[in-house]
Amino acid sequence: MAETDREVLAHVRMVGADRLQVARHVYAPSVAIWLLAGSRASVGFAFQAVIVPELIGSASGLGHLAAVGQGRFDIDIVWPAVLVMVAVAVALDGLLALAARRVSRWRTDT
Repeated sequence: MAETDREVLAHVRMVGADRLQVARHVYAPSVAIWLLAGSRASVGFAFQAVIVPELIGSASGLGHLAAVGQGRFDIDIVWPAVLVMVAVAVALDGLLALAARRVSRWRTDT
């Protein structure tokens, strides 16, 4: 793998790690960083893909609640629904950021 530090790989092999240990302790953390970065980028799009259909044609959910409130010109329904959607999106991003920090804490270049 291009992202894996060759020195770390050489040191791990020098102390006698077998293929499974190298995969678990060297390659897996390197791959996890890229997976979490991709997840953070795509979770926003996935969240939009859930909310927009709810706004357009659902019979339940936060998007439906916001659409009903909009149709009734009732801001007391729209704002809480929107705020809950934003809170969920921020929480998902925060959890992924925390996981990425936790996985990459061993790296010196982060």
